Amino acid sequence: MDLSNLIDAIAEDDFFQDHMEDVVRESLDGENESLETLLYRIMNDFKKPNISWLQFLGHFSKRGRLQGYNEIDVSPSREKVQFLTMAEQGLAQDKDASKEGEEDKIARVTN
Repeated sequence: MDLSNLIDAIAEDDFFQDHMEDVVRESLDGENESLETLLYRIMNDFKKPNISWLQFLGHFSKRGRLQGYNEIDVSPSREKVQFLTMAEQGLAQDKDASKEGEEDKIARVTN
């Protein structure tokens, strides 16, 4: 995608305008970088007119950009999927529990 169009779209978006000063990256040295500073750094450092999503997301990493041998895995891992499934099951159980009447709760606890 066109880098200048992407930066302009982010900078002009109402949501992102409200969050330009939010910290979006912490470097290896522990220094924080705001969204505004990160976008400025990308505009200055990235010399090509087009950028891929993975290249763009790489600027949010601790190093500030991906090395040639690094990749970003944007798909959830098996552990995360299992955790989400368990969390979703817990939410479903909570919803079912909230539908219980007082008598049902007492019967469930005493039996």
